[in-house]
Amino acid sequence: MKVKPFTAKSASAAISSVRAELGDEAIIISVNDDEGGDTTTVLAATDGQPLTDDEGREIEEVEDHSLLDTEETIHQALTYHGVPPRLIARLVSHADNANAVNPTLALASALDHVFTFAPIAMDGLPERVILVGPPGSGKTITTIKLATRARLKGAAYRVATTDTQRAGGIEQLSAFTTILETELAILYSIAEIAEFVAGLDSEQALFIDTSGINPYNTRDMDALYNFTKESNAEPVLVLPAGSDPMEAADLARPFADIGVRRMIVTRLDLARRVGGILGAAFGARLDFAEISLSPNVAEGLTTINPVALARLIMPHTAPEQPSNTEAPK
Repeated sequence: MKVKPFTAKSASAAISSVRAELGDEAIIISVNDDEGGDTTTVLAATDGQPLTDDEGREIEEVEDHSLLDTEETIHQALTYHGVPPRLIARLVSHADNANAVNPTLALASALDHVFTFAPIAMDGLPERVILVGPPGSGKTITTIKLATRARLKGAAYRVATTDTQRAGGIEQLSAFTTILETELAILYSIAEIAEFVAGLDSEQALFIDTSGINPYNTRDMDALYNFTKESNAEPVLVLPAGSDPMEAADLARPFADIGVRRMIVTRLDLARRVGGILGAAFGARLDFAEISLSPNVAEGLTTINPVALARLIMPHTAPEQPSNTEAPK
C-alpha cells in the first residue's frame, strides 16, 4: 500500500486530486487543515504498492521494530480510544502474533482477523440498500452520497424515502435528487414499498432513506423490520463516530437483530476517538462498509480497510516518531 499526502485550498479539491491520481478506490486516511487554515492536506492510500512514508521510502526499509513494544503500544492506543477491554485483549493477542514490521501494521493484521470490511459496490450486480439508524446519524446525506456515486459511475439507480414524519426531511432529500436529475419516490406504507420495488428494473440500484429509529422501542423496530423485508433491500446501519463504546454496541445490537450486517460510519471528521465504532461492530458483529469524513455531499463516502483503520487509531507509530510516543492528545 502506498500512502501519499495531497494538499489543496480545500478538502474537496485535495480529494479530487486523490481521485485523479490514485483512482476511485483510493482510501482517505485523514483530512486536516494546515497551519494558518489556508490549505487542507488529505492523506490517501492505494492498494497494490509498498507502504511508504511521505518521502516515498518503504516503511519496511526504514522502520526499526525494536524501538516499539508492539503489545504495549497497541494496548495504550486502544485504551485511549475507549475500546472495550475484551476487544482490546483480543486485538492485542492477534497483533502480538502478526510478526509485522511495526505496531500499526500489527494492529492492521489484528483488525483484519477480528473485523470484516465489505464496501458497498457499484460494479457488477446493483446494490439495493435501505439505510437505518438512530435520529441524526446522517442517513439522508449518506443516501445522497451513495446516489451521487452511482450517478458518477453511470449506474442506473433509484432513490426513495420512508422518512415522512420528520419536518423538512423530504424537502432536504428532494433538493439533492433534483440536482441529480433523479426522481424521489416517497413511500408512506408497506404496500407502497412493495408496489415501488416490483416496478424496478433488475439492473437498477436502490437507496432508501428511513426515519430515525429508537432501537429500544419494540413497536418502531417491528415496523422498520417490516419495511426492510418488503423493500427486498439490505438494511445497512448508519452510525456516527464519537459515541461511548458500550452505548454504541447496545444501540447496534437491535439493528443486527432485524438483519443488519454492515455499517456506514459518519462524522469521523468530528471524532477524536473511534472506540465507539469498534465497540458497535464487535458487539453486534457488523462489517465495516464505508466511512464519511465530511458532511459535504461532494466529498462522498470512503472505503475503509484494516490498514486505514489502524492508521486512524495509531498515527503516532510512524517511523519518524520516538519510541516512547504517548497516545494522541
